[in-house]
Amino acid sequence: VPNYNPGSGPVSNKTEESDGWKIKSGTGTFIFNNVNTMVTMVTMSGFNRCVSIVATTNNTEYVKDITALLASIDVKKPAAGSAQPATVNNEGTSIIGTWDNSASDQSSFSVNNGVNGYIVSQYTFRPDGTYSFYTKTFKYELDKLILVRENGTFQISGNSISINPQKSTLETWSKKNNVDSWGRLLSTQSRTLEKLTYQFTKHYFSGIHEWNLIMRADKQTQRDGPFNGGSSFSNSWIYSPVSSSHPLIKLPN
Repeated sequence: VPNYNPGSGPVSNKTEESDGWKIKSGTGTFIFNNVNTMVTMVTMSGFNRCVSIVATTNNTEYVKDITALLASIDVKKPAAGSAQPATVNNEGTSIIGTWDNSASDQSSFSVNNGVNGYIVSQYTFRPDGTYSFYTKTFKYELDKLILVRENGTFQISGNSISINPQKSTLETWSKKNNVDSWGRLLSTQSRTLEKLTYQFTKHYFSGIHEWNLIMRADKQTQRDGPFNGGSSFSNSWIYSPVSSSHPLIKLPN
């Protein structure tokens, strides 16, 4: 109603139920470019999931196509034991998306010998309650690249996020042409699955106009590495949203 401001109250049907899903639709009319226009919205919810489809048209010729599209949709009951969506909330607290934590290599060897590199880690949290995690390590003095891959499920309760990994591996790759580019896979080994519950919050850094994800734990983890929150965020890691300055890790083919 706020988006289209229909001239008359929308007409909605009675909620229907099918295999655990609730389906409700409504139709209204509004004026667009001085022409009567129809808007239809269908909402399907169930199993902590929700999807809405909105269709607008100013010509009844297309009603049959909209009807055919809606009739072609099949909502299925999730398989038993499948991951349930994580609870997320508003702009200041939603964690859905990809988050980046990158740093230059400041090990004593690198500093003392004037060489350097970088380590970048990224979480991707999805609406279906699954996540993936990658860490890439590049050092000038090494002839290899190191890649960590991990995936699993997560669940949010209040300001706690529980990470439940299902598979975690460490890969070593040769450097293609001896530069920061994936060559060939040299080895793969399994890593210990590190199940952990973090405390999290979102912090808005006004200087860079950016919401960052702050994840806190009682001790450093193998997955996240050393804390980087400094004195402002003790025992914490700061993850930035992926952007042009924090690009996605380019994975090997």
